[in-house]
Amino acid sequence: MFTKNTFRSLAVAALALVSVFSIATPAHAEENFSFGFSGNSGVQLLTVSDDSGVHAIQATNTGWYREDGALSNSNYIVGHCDNCGSYDFRNYFTFDLSSVVGAVTGATLTITDPQTLSTTGVNYTVHNATAIEAALLSNTASIPTYNAMGTGSVLGSTTIQQVNTTQSVYVYLNNIALAAIQALEGGTFAVSGTATAAVSNVPLPASVYMLAAALAAMGFVAQRKKSQLA
Repeated sequence: MFTKNTFRSLAVAALALVSVFSIATPAHAEENFSFGFSGNSGVQLLTVSDDSGVHAIQATNTGWYREDGALSNSNYIVGHCDNCGSYDFRNYFTFDLSSVVGAVTGATLTITDPQTLSTTGVNYTVHNATAIEAALLSNTASIPTYNAMGTGSVLGSTTIQQVNTTQSVYVYLNNIALAAIQALEGGTFAVSGTATAAVSNVPLPASVYMLAAALAAMGFVAQRKKSQLA
């Protein structure tokens, strides 16, 4: 015979099932990349505000490394490309800070994005890569360099939606980035980019909601009958 506690337990189990189905899960990552047809032209701009004004600094070097260590400066793709051999890519940019003087109060990275291919969007994260600048520019295939591109301090991030235009992506850099830029005034600032699939909520079957509602109603009825008999 079902008791009040039995109905309560079933209701709790149904609600737990709702929670499990509602958890955001990673999107299917067959194609999940940005800057796929970027070439090595367009805008890769670091805009820095300091005591002397605002400086728009075009990247001096751009390119990518692949998870197997291969590299190229033909474009700056980032993320997972299934049609490129099912590899993951990380990109990089370097900037000449000779024009930057004094306290740095703001910085934004602007990158032309001719194409992002992803069903839910790409989470793009920018890392400090100044420590590995020489390796990035060595033109030497290297898995350790690829790995290191994802370990530097996080300087900012953004979510890029699927586009097929010449619009730009903006990454507003954080205080860690500002301090790094200020420390490197007169030198070179290097950043690397990593990408993961944005997440999407798994659609919850209507039957799960119906089950939870039915169990809750049964528990309510059982409790009411018990109260009437008391």
